[in-house]
Order: sequence, then C-alpha cells, then structure tokens
Amino acid sequence: MKKLKLVIGSCLSFALVALTPMLAYAHEDGTTHTEADGTKTTATEAKTLTAEETAKKLADMKKRLEENKLTLKTKLDAAATKRITQRCKAAQGVVKGAETSANAISTNRGKAYAKIAESVQKLIDKLKADGKDTAELETALAAAKVKAEALSTKMKTYEQTLADLRELDCVADPTAFQAALDTARTQRDGIKVAATDLRTYVSTTLKEAVRKFKPVSTTETPKTQSTTGGTQ
Repeated sequence: MKKLKLVIGSCLSFALVALTPMLAYAHEDGTTHTEADGTKTTATEAKTLTAEETAKKLADMKKRLEENKLTLKTKLDAAATKRITQRCKAAQGVVKGAETSANAISTNRGKAYAKIAESVQKLIDKLKADGKDTAELETALAAAKVKAEALSTKMKTYEQTLADLRELDCVADPTAFQAALDTARTQRDGIKVAATDLRTYVSTTLKEAVRKFKPVSTTETPKTQSTTGGTQ
C-alpha cells in the first residue's frame, strides 16, 4: 500500500501538469515528433508518404485550417497581414520546438498515468482474491481513466494543430496562420484545465479510495497485569 501511494505521488509530480509554452525554441536533430497519422519520426528521419497519403494529408489539413478560420474572432487588417507574412516563417521554425515538447509531455504523462492505473488494478485484483468489495475503488479508477483519455485526446489535437501551424503556407494564407495560432492557444488552455482536473481527481478521490484499504495499525501498547490483579 505504501508503495502504491508513492507511485501515485511521484507520477503526479512528474508528468500530469507539465505543459509546454506556445512557442518554445527549436529542438536538436534526432528528437522525435508525431506525424498526422500518429507515426513517430525523428528530425533526421522523415516518413515517406505515397502520393495518395500526401493528398489526403493535405486535404485533411486544409479542412482543419478552414474550420479554424471560421472561429477566428479578430479579422486581419492590412497591417496585421503584412506583419504576419514578414514574421511567420521564422515563427514556424520555432513551432517545431513546441511540437516536440508537447509530444514528449504527452508520452511522459501517458507513462505516468499507466503506471498509476496498473498499480491500482493490481490492488483491485488482490483485494478481490481476498474477497473484499472493490466497487468503490473500481469506480474511482474508471473515472480516472475517462479523465486521462480526455486529456490524451486534447493533447493529440493540440499536437496536430501545432503540426498544421508549422506546415501551412503562412505567406500565402496569413489568416490561416493566425487562426491556427489562436486555436493552439485555446487548446493549450483546455489542456491545462484537463490536466489539473485529472491530477486533482487522482490525488484526492482515487487516492482516498486506495487509502480505505490501508491496514489498520496495531501499535497500541498492550495492557499488562497489575500487582493487584487488575489491568493497567
């Protein structure tokens, strides 16, 4: 039980609430990042796509960019358009760093949560074998899984937006660049909320459900016989 509590505490502090800034500095060659289809590649090893895969990838990205533009709150004037077209290429280089950081955080968070879930599931299996009622603990773990999956989905969507932001032709379509940037910022804020929600749930509700099965301490001082025949 003590080991399980240490796993929960260390994993939470390690990965559940760390989030990347919107624009981090570019990564060094050799680091991994995720393509649109979920395949991991390195900075020095790009995935080779077929003509059909390339066409689908571009079509999907165009669709996402158009959806982003529909939600753009501030329309670009001439000055903003000029400013973006002059600076966006340099910004796209920096986005690589944010994309890599987001991927690393997502991977680490996934591993941390998997470790927690595995430990709790082992406890449930052991308790069941001992004939204990684990309904409350199972419910808490199931709810934590739902929250973890929601956070994972948000992270994948955010990573995809960063990939779009990096790959689009920002000079030809500065509006798409600004819309993707705004979308990424909104998604990042949503990730922070979801990460905090998961962390809080695991460190309170799930942890409390686990604690209820902690063995009762038997350190009470035993009573001894007195010289008068009573107890002390």
